[in-house]
Amino acid sequence: MKRDDTDWQTYIDTLRETGSYVGARRKIRVQRTTIEHLRKNDQEFADAEAEAYEEATDTLEQEARRRAIHGHEHAVFDKDGKHTGYTTKHSDTLLIFLMKGAMPERYADRVKTENTNRTEHSFTDETAAAAKISSILDTARQRRDGEQPE
Repeated sequence: MKRDDTDWQTYIDTLRETGSYVGARRKIRVQRTTIEHLRKNDQEFADAEAEAYEEATDTLEQEARRRAIHGHEHAVFDKDGKHTGYTTKHSDTLLIFLMKGAMPERYADRVKTENTNRTEHSFTDETAAAAKISSILDTARQRRDGEQPE
């Protein structure tokens, strides 16, 4: 399907505003595969799309930071339901996420795992661990499909 530049600009603008690939595609009525093809074959489009999505995520982070630090107005009512004013509420949860993201070496969750398997495996890097997991999954798939594991 041939689209004009206005459609693609609408897609990019919608992605920038919403951060939603699905919403941006629906706005110009185009299938996911069309976008994937364009992304793969048009570097200028791919770059514009990536930049638009990054701007959308920056907007989310700015809003999270604003709510965590500056808070937002929240209406206050008395026991009879009468509006009595406003109070500022802050989000400790957003603050925690922002701190974990900005300083993972200090605030990331730490999980201690213990291997209770009789066979001890030690991995010095993530690549070795990923290769071992991939091998285990391949063997499981072969067994499931009735093949003889290699």
